[in-house]
This record gives sequence, structure tokens and C-alpha cells, in this order.
Amino acid sequence: MKEITLSQITKTAWILIAMVFLISLLTRNLSIISGIGVGSLLGWLNFKGLIITTQRGFRSSRPKLYIQFSYLVRLTILGLILIIILQIKAINFIAVIMGLSIIMLAILVEGIRGRY
Repeated sequence: MKEITLSQITKTAWILIAMVFLISLLTRNLSIISGIGVGSLLGWLNFKGLIITTQRGFRSSRPKLYIQFSYLVRLTILGLILIIILQIKAINFIAVIMGLSIIMLAILVEGIRGRY
């Protein structure tokens, strides 16, 4: 079993984001294109926040508390942003959720690759 690195996940995530975004362009539906774009951006920022929080957390005097609090703050902010996006009818919310899921798909793909 190979070790999975953050750079591998990042590279795979950007490839998947590009692929999904190009596919969304084929729909010629601006609400879907913007939803995929916004969702991908939010997913990427959330993933980057997780990386930074974890790295800083292990350097803090109380890592568990720091990571839990940061996670709660990040998810609260993400939830508020999603509520605002839900109110905007020009952005397809299902596409936003799909964009958010791309990071999870990248982690899954790298997990499968690392296993074999």
C-alpha cells in the first residue's frame, strides 16, 4: 500500500475540477456552470482550511481543542455561505453540492490508487 500525499490529492482534485467544469460548460446553462464553479471553490477552500488547521493544531498546546474549534468555525461559515447561495436563484444548488463533492472524490480516487 502506497502513502498518499496532500500534493497527490491536490493534483487529482484540480484535474477533477477542470473535468467537471468543462463538462458543465457543455450544458451551456449559466446556473449550472456557476454552481460547479462556486461549489468547487468552496470545497477547495474548505480542504485548504482543513490542512492549515491540522498543521497548526499539532503545533498548539491543546491540539484537540484547537482542531475541534477550527472545524466548527469552518463548517459554520460554510453553512452560512450555503444558506446565502440557496437564496440566489441564479446559482444551481445541486451543482454547488456537486462542486463541493469533488474534493471528496479526489480523496477517494487517491485512496483507491494508493491501495493498488
